[in-house]
Amino acid sequence: MRVGSFGNRTVRYASFLAVFCACSADPGATRARVASAAPSGEPELSSASQLEPATNPQLVAPPSLDIPDGVCASTGTIEASLRPPNLLFVIDRSGSMNCNLPPLTSSEECEQLAKKVKPEEPSKWSVVRTALEGAIARLPPSASAGITYFSNDDSCGVQSRPHVPIGALDSNQLARLTDSLEGVEPRGGTPMVGSLILAFKQLNPDQTPDQPYGKRIVVLLTDGQEGCAPEAMERLLTVEMPKTQKAAITTFVIGVPGSEPSRAFLSRLAFAGGTAASANCDHDSADPTTGDCHFDMTKDTDLASGLTGVLSAISGRALSCEISVPTQDGGGPIDYDKVNIVYTDRPGGPEQLVVQDAQHICEQGADGWQYSDDKSSILICGGACEKVRRAASIRVALGCKTIVPD
Repeated sequence: MRVGSFGNRTVRYASFLAVFCACSADPGATRARVASAAPSGEPELSSASQLEPATNPQLVAPPSLDIPDGVCASTGTIEASLRPPNLLFVIDRSGSMNCNLPPLTSSEECEQLAKKVKPEEPSKWSVVRTALEGAIARLPPSASAGITYFSNDDSCGVQSRPHVPIGALDSNQLARLTDSLEGVEPRGGTPMVGSLILAFKQLNPDQTPDQPYGKRIVVLLTDGQEGCAPEAMERLLTVEMPKTQKAAITTFVIGVPGSEPSRAFLSRLAFAGGTAASANCDHDSADPTTGDCHFDMTKDTDLASGLTGVLSAISGRALSCEISVPTQDGGGPIDYDKVNIVYTDRPGGPEQLVVQDAQHICEQGADGWQYSDDKSSILICGGACEKVRRAASIRVALGCKTIVPD
């Protein structure tokens, strides 16, 4: 394993501006007033002055909702911004990527002879490369992305820094990523564990202070099993993966044909990385070929379209609207039951309310906001995300009971 030096520059995270004010002591004034709907159909709040001192700071509920008497003792508003996604693609370029896809070449045959049996047909790598290029091209400029490959020396070497460092997706970065993918020649072994550990180090602010602000996402894609340090696989799962949880690094795992013997390991990785297919997926099987928490592409009859769909799904989750949960003065936790999200769709426009929707999974029909499992983030889901993504401003309003649909 080759480990390089790392910078020491301190990252300054996006700051929040807090303005606190007291609600009226008049019990009769604690009932929220109802405002008319905005032209977009989204419920409005009254003017911003209602969240400022010297006026009634009550939130104003949308037409079908209400804030009961006596639930609002104080209100603060905190300027917020969506956390930009930073994706590091960790890609297997081992020699087995040269093979034709099944059924032309089975995974077992590819392990014996890592070459095309039909040169005119696509290799696994050509399909993976095309899907990756398309997925990266579809990411918005607000995202940042980089790539690291394993191995880096046609054997078992791994890269201490990404081959293409994470950068904002302007035209120059897109060209770097595309040129890098086009220049790959699959060779060497599969040092998956070492490559992942160094990728996590790159994204962990405790270990690499100059990593960019925002959501931290690793996308692992492999067609094989750990072939260089199998004795380190358990350490990766039990020691390194818990560190990624503390650093809020999300890990997506894709297994393409050839990864069948690693299903259990890849499934455990996805589960530990916070991207399990479901809460009840199989992540503790004693059979190394069994596990379904990751994106298992080994059974897809059309890898090209299947992989494109998977990468689109990952991109959708990476681009979800996410706000860091603020803290009270002094660093104490907020009252999680007295939080509301408001935004304006144009400078100086009326504030509109995003209601909480904790009844549905964010990717499965939720339309509103909800907390992440550890309550470190506010996730805005569905159509509400699309509105907020185009917003002129976003604020977290504290102190009034959270508004939920009837």
